[in-house]
Amino acid sequence: MKAKSFYGYMQQKGDIFSTSFNWDIEFLCKAPKLVKIAQIGTFHTFGYPTLVKPSEAEVLLQIPDDLQKEACAYEFCTRGETVDLNLSSDGKFHDCYVNLYKLADSEQESNE
Repeated sequence: MKAKSFYGYMQQKGDIFSTSFNWDIEFLCKAPKLVKIAQIGTFHTFGYPTLVKPSEAEVLLQIPDDLQKEACAYEFCTRGETVDLNLSSDGKFHDCYVNLYKLADSEQESNE
């Protein structure tokens, strides 16, 4: 699998439970070569259907334990849809997914 180059960003203010990770971010550095290891579905509550703004914790808590140990980075993506899961008072959630990445093991993996 071919490794990709990414640019790293970090959340500058707030905490991982109450601040959306995609608000008020700052460029940190170019990330090392990464290889995609999995894609998982995630669901996120919302106050307004077109505003997707989960906290860092809301994303991280949905990554299975075995993948948390292997992954060092993630890419958050939205499918642009809401689903009714009947899990909350309004029952609606944003339907999203997360691509998980690990560091490329070798130059060979980076160039495939």
